[in-house]
Amino acid sequence: MKNRFTYVIIILLLVTIPVVLYFYLTKNGPFKPAVPPPTTQTSNAPIQLNQEKEQLLESLVKNRKPLVEVDQKAKDALIQQPNPLLETPEYVVVYDQKDDMFQVEIRTIKISTVQSEVVQWFKSKGFSGAAVCTLPIQFSIDKQDAESLRGSGTVFNPLPPGC
Repeated sequence: MKNRFTYVIIILLLVTIPVVLYFYLTKNGPFKPAVPPPTTQTSNAPIQLNQEKEQLLESLVKNRKPLVEVDQKAKDALIQQPNPLLETPEYVVVYDQKDDMFQVEIRTIKISTVQSEVVQWFKSKGFSGAAVCTLPIQFSIDKQDAESLRGSGTVFNPLPPGC
């Protein structure tokens, strides 16, 4: 009787141990990665948009802060002019009355140069540095120049530098 009991225990252990090991190893062990592989998102966009800055731009548009008097006067004077407010071979600045924002289309791959020039232009029109960030001003790049930057790893910032 005692021999029979011992055989039953041994058989139970021989069956139970592999089953427990199987579930343990497939859940935590080398058969299954602890962290799932990252998903790769493929995009047809030639350049990547800085998502953090894009969200900040959306927030600036939705949660407008009033401009100080000097900046408001500069804005009022500027938006009385017909569009385009400024046009060069490398960029064009317009005021979008519907969205109450300034938009700059960049027509070159020299993105940071254009952004700096545009900021200086706004300052020359009487805007403070703070207003340049809160007007808001949205930068975009034309399709042809964006395409020429494909594969360069360029991350495009739709806001003025420093904002």
